Amino acid sequence: MDIPASVEPDGFWGINQRYVHPPRVEWKPVDGATRYELILVQGDRMLGITEATASPHFIENGWNKIKAGRPANVIIQAFDAQGKRIGLSWMFGIYVAPDFNPKACAK
Repeated sequence: MDIPASVEPDGFWGINQRYVHPPRVEWKPVDGATRYELILVQGDRMLGITEATASPHFIENGWNKIKAGRPANVIIQAFDAQGKRIGLSWMFGIYVAPDFNPKACAK
């Protein structure tokens, strides 16, 4: 499978790894892309797919399924108007803070 473009990180997303709330994912636009998928995986499980039309976008699906303290990954795919995948990122490692208690934090 030939994927001509790489989806590259942008902004703070390129350096941060530890989160207490769903991360705001930023990437550089891929020429010809009309939509993106942010895929959240942990181990051998896909936790959720969040669709986006532009950067930045928050992870919406699967965040509540991440096990704290264990690594998870976000993969970004870019698609053209015909639905063909034209870009793919590497896996961005993220963690939910192991001592995070959502009930103890203001929203």
